[in-house]
Formats: sequence, structure tokens, C-alpha cells
Amino acid sequence: MHPEQVSAARAASEFFPAFRSASAASRWAVIAMLMAAPVACGAQAPAATPRSAASGAGEAVTRIFDVKLSNGKAVDTADTLRVKRGEAVQLRWSSDTPMNLHLHGYDLAISLQAGVPASTSFVASLPGRFPVSNHTAGARERAVLYIEVLP
Repeated sequence: MHPEQVSAARAASEFFPAFRSASAASRWAVIAMLMAAPVACGAQAPAATPRSAASGAGEAVTRIFDVKLSNGKAVDTADTLRVKRGEAVQLRWSSDTPMNLHLHGYDLAISLQAGVPASTSFVASLPGRFPVSNHTAGARERAVLYIEVLP
């Protein structure tokens, strides 16, 4: 199984409990659809304008994304942030409401307070498409955006 297929299978089983008990043929069909969906749509959301930062020659570049959340939804930001495998990523958050977010696949927790900037950094080591979900108590779990790591 390719790494992209593993990521798609992990995402499907995480969000669709019935996926775990489905037949192997059904699971493969779902994986194929998940992987083909971005290509089949043909349209891409406008990308957030990432900035790059490096402090000296030969150092890795950090992709910086400013993500603004309003009422629990991303605004002025693409719903999918794309990076390349191996890149350092910094997400700089602002929110008008307190939220607990989780970057699936990387198992990162992000706690946001209203009006208080926050930052999350990681190295994009796993290729695939990973949701950043709202895990705030009492809120319906849903993705506020996706991180897509290209091979």
C-alpha cells in the first residue's frame, strides 16, 4: 500500500466508523475515491499566501501560514494548505472564540483562546491529506481546514 493510500485509509476509518467493518473491496473503493477526488474536481481553492523564513544559508525553509478563524471557520484562508514532504511548517492562528483543534495524522493538539495569537510548528514528514478538526467540548467535530502534504 502506498503512503497516500495509508493516509486515505486512516482518514476514512477515523471519520467513518463503518469503514472499519466494510469488506476489503469496499474499503479499496473508498480509498480510490478519496485519492481521486481532488484531481477529479479540477478546481483548487485559492491558496493561502505562505511566507518562507530561513535565518541563514543552507538552512531549511519554514512555510508560514496565517490562519484566521471566525465562529469556528477559516476565513481569508484556503480550506486546504499545501506543503511538500520534508518542509517545516508553521501555522500562526488567531480566533475570535476559544477552540481546541487537532491535526490528525500528526497527532498535534492546538488550544486557542479568543483574541490570543498561537503558533503550531511541525515538519511535514507524512504525505497525505490531514484534517485539522475542532475538538472543543460540546462542539460538533468537524474539519476547519486541511493540510495536504505532497510527496
